[in-house]
Amino acid sequence: MTREQIKEQFPDATDEQITAILNINGTDITAAKKNNIDPKELKRLQGIEVEYKKLQDGHVMELDSEFSDYLDESDIQYVYGMDWLQNNGAKMS
Repeated sequence: MTREQIKEQFPDATDEQITAILNINGTDITAAKKNNIDPKELKRLQGIEVEYKKLQDGHVMELDSEFSDYLDESDIQYVYGMDWLQNNGAKMS
């Protein structure tokens, strides 16, 4: 944002007010750049988050894709151990 753009939006603004707006805008941009994360690092962290969620939910064993496809084609629904325990009244400590 430039001084001229601010003057167009706020024609009665004083130089001090324009400077204050520019400083606030600059601070926001600096903060955004500081919090900007590399896309590769973001993807890596998202993968870790997915794995963590699986561990929390007890989905630690992945089925082989062929076996999973066979179960789907056979209309057989499978339940992970932790889900089965929760669905059948077992209490986890």
